[in-house]
Amino acid sequence: MCPVEMLLTRHGHRTLAGLSRGLIITVILPPYADRPSAALSILKMLRILIRHAINIGWLKHHPSAGIKAAEDTSRSWTEDEIVSFRKQRSLGTNERTAFELFLNCGQCRADTVRMA
Repeated sequence: MCPVEMLLTRHGHRTLAGLSRGLIITVILPPYADRPSAALSILKMLRILIRHAINIGWLKHHPSAGIKAAEDTSRSWTEDEIVSFRKQRSLGTNERTAFELFLNCGQCRADTVRMA
């Protein structure tokens, strides 16, 4: 499910007038605590929606102001980890194909997933 669908499914019943900083911090963002990229996407979408609501006069304040996105703690693999993975997964397996695409294509994650 894409981030827009997640927002609609989980929070489509809410009103913009009821959107508060506390609601964003305690209800909307916590389900994505283990996925910093998803949390950032949700926060960006909320900010676009909030700016639009302010521009058309539905909101007078910016409830997401000052909320910092979670840091992505992922790291790059070391050369030893790459060699080890290649030894564990032979050419032609789905895992190895996806790994090589991610490592060598330089595409964003979503594009690489579509390629695999």
